[in-house]
Amino acid sequence: MEDPPLWARPAEVCGWPTREIVGGNLGYKVRLPEDWKDEPQRQTNDWGDEEVFRGAAEIECFTVEMLRAPVTAPPGQWVDAVIAVSGFPIPALVGDREGVPRLLEWEDLGLSLALADRFEADEVSLHKGLARFPRASSGLARLYILSVRRHEVVWKCTLSLATACLPGMPEEVVAANDHVRAGATFGYLRLLSDRWRFDS
Repeated sequence: MEDPPLWARPAEVCGWPTREIVGGNLGYKVRLPEDWKDEPQRQTNDWGDEEVFRGAAEIECFTVEMLRAPVTAPPGQWVDAVIAVSGFPIPALVGDREGVPRLLEWEDLGLSLALADRFEADEVSLHKGLARFPRASSGLARLYILSVRRHEVVWKCTLSLATACLPGMPEEVVAANDHVRAGATFGYLRLLSDRWRFDS
């Protein structure tokens, strides 16, 4: 695997304009497609806070979660735990609809040293996959997850993009159609502060 992968490198994509979003509550900055929602849905649970930006298609979203409790385990284990509990790595895409989306492809890409340097983090873990949404008008979505641990704070950032690339298509086709669009978002992701704590 290239480090960082193509989908985490800055990219400008013709016909895919983006705008900058600054999440002051959770300490991040990112670029999102211009036709996505301006304001996130926000929720707090026992673990931490989450912001969810919805895309043009119902299966598209960008989410940021910030863990509320101190964590020393590898950040990727959080992704595994979410799948074990909800059956899907991005719960915001499961919601109340009937039937959990089905993972057609799923890869744990391990740790990225290059991204750990970029985010001034202790560890950064990467996952990507492809999912089918049986009840959505656009049935396939490419999934990207970047989990970052800096000191006692963990961010889990996810991106879901509708795709026309079917399972098993050549990687160069997926890269040209999906990974570069992800790079137009994840390539510009910055984590601004780790001052947030559970008692703030």
